[in-house]
Amino acid sequence: MYMKSIAIIGLGKQTQEELIPAILLLKNVRIDVVCDPNSSVFEQIKNILPNVRLYTNNDDFFTHEHHIDGAFICVPHYKYAPLITKFL
Repeated sequence: MYMKSIAIIGLGKQTQEELIPAILLLKNVRIDVVCDPNSSVFEQIKNILPNVRLYTNNDDFFTHEHHIDGAFICVPHYKYAPLITKFL
């Protein structure tokens, strides 16, 4: 079975408490990359996802990650458009 590679941009409370646990229940999906400007959440994320690649800067994320099958963009609504455009 092919594993889909997923990225998450934005590691707020709802992402950590609801989205990540829900994704972890899926059998053909793995979270490979996360990005959040607040690096203080990375230690907790590494406990859950020890092999995840971490970014604090969206530009670095888009520069280095080219093989993502999908992404969850979990940021304030006014930040969606520029991020979605970079994925296209």
